[in-house]
Amino acid sequence: MKKKKPRVLFVASLADESNHFDGERNKSSLILKYLTSIANVTAINYTKNKYLQSLKMIILLTFRRYDKIIISKAITGASVAFDILKFMHVKKQTIYYFMMGFGFVGFDDKRINPKGKKFKMQNFHYCNKIICEAQIVKDQLAKDGFTNVAIFPCLKEQYPVQTEKQFEIQKTLKLIFFSRAVDSKGIFDLIKSIKIVNSDFPKYDLVIAGASIKNDEKLLLGLIEGRKDIHYLGTSFSVTGQETYQELAKYDLHVFPTKNRQEGIPGSIIDFFIAGVPTLSSSYPAVREILDDDCAYFFEYENVDSLTKSLIHIYENQEELFSKRKYALKRAERYTPSRFVEFVSKEIFA
Repeated sequence: MKKKKPRVLFVASLADESNHFDGERNKSSLILKYLTSIANVTAINYTKNKYLQSLKMIILLTFRRYDKIIISKAITGASVAFDILKFMHVKKQTIYYFMMGFGFVGFDDKRINPKGKKFKMQNFHYCNKIICEAQIVKDQLAKDGFTNVAIFPCLKEQYPVQTEKQFEIQKTLKLIFFSRAVDSKGIFDLIKSIKIVNSDFPKYDLVIAGASIKNDEKLLLGLIEGRKDIHYLGTSFSVTGQETYQELAKYDLHVFPTKNRQEGIPGSIIDFFIAGVPTLSSSYPAVREILDDDCAYFFEYENVDSLTKSLIHIYENQEELFSKRKYALKRAERYTPSRFVEFVSKEIFA
């Protein structure tokens, strides 16, 4: 007799057309997709009207029984879901929490939490298990008294990419920024650095792909106006499948200059693992959990001079850059959907 699938209530903010550069939403959407292969899943989607979704959650918990409740959100949004679960007296043993980003660390920093969003740390004890993205987060959680913690960094759809590209010295390297084009992701530091590096001739041709916000986008467009070495695509470029990864594979270097200490395991870096493209990243706290010297370069956190020197070094050592491509490609194997299904089967559904 075929084993009956467990019934799961999944609580998250999911990706849509206007949010396809949002890391949390993309991760949660993939978690949902692959949970449905092993469970009967009903989703509460907080990308939609949060009050109606909260009401929907209360009604579902009133009239249906769920084997597992899985929350996949950053800590401020998760607090709301935990409040509802406690109010409805849902058994703690059925609740699992995918903690997005860098946990509780840094929320007293106004650059990370400019709106001063609140969360109740005690709520996070009201679950069977926390699943975080990195060892550094697990260690911090242990200091805060959380002991039942597992690690699963991220997952991505995997596509075979043609990698016959042969090494040759390039007069101009193709560089791509593939994140939200906002100050906290380091976009303005990058533009400043490229202007310095390209002051004598265009060593890099920079493409900026990612959603922005009104004030940051206005400033960005002003900074690159009239330049032929910096191109802003906005949201017109997104990952849609194998053809996209073939396009990404044409780049020489991916740059991730984030200034966000809450950064965990960015999906954009994994996108470039799949494409076989090395990354130049700022040394944010969790960066060594996803990147190392075999597949990446690092510059000092929030330091434009260090970023500039790294770009110059990479340009002058192109054979070294090319040698990192095979290691980036190999790294993608850590983030496959099959590994995720194996993980949740053991940690949640065993």
